[in-house]
Amino acid sequence: MTNSTIMTNFKLKAGLYYVSDPCYLYPEDKWSSFCDKLSNCREDLFEEGGVQFPVIGTAFGDGYYNLTKKGKSIGAIAVDAGLLAVIPAQLVKRWKNLKKAKDYQNRALIVLIELKEDAAFSCSEGNFSLGDYSVITDGSDEDENEDDE
Repeated sequence: MTNSTIMTNFKLKAGLYYVSDPCYLYPEDKWSSFCDKLSNCREDLFEEGGVQFPVIGTAFGDGYYNLTKKGKSIGAIAVDAGLLAVIPAQLVKRWKNLKKAKDYQNRALIVLIELKEDAAFSCSEGNFSLGDYSVITDGSDEDENEDDE
């Protein structure tokens, strides 16, 4: 059973995580009930089988968003359901979706990260930070002069 609560102060434990739109990794047969549990503010903490993971809505919906570590891009996250999640690899394994995850990694749609130590997760306006990692979806990371060429 998946439960959802709105996030306040939340820490993720050291370990491996997939940064992904949950539509890529969440079990297909449970996707509809997962979506039904999303809150209106679209910043949720889900729990499945005792494992918690954060899910947020992006600022502008679908697209590709840069995942950065210490300010440097380490990959792009494809978003098709307007959502971003930081999903523990152990949960993806439990869902029997590791092969699917590898395929999506190879296609540069999701990114696997390793937290060397517990890290605080914070989010606002569709953006999130997690230790040294962050994803900006509201455009505030774009150079204002990019369109002037």
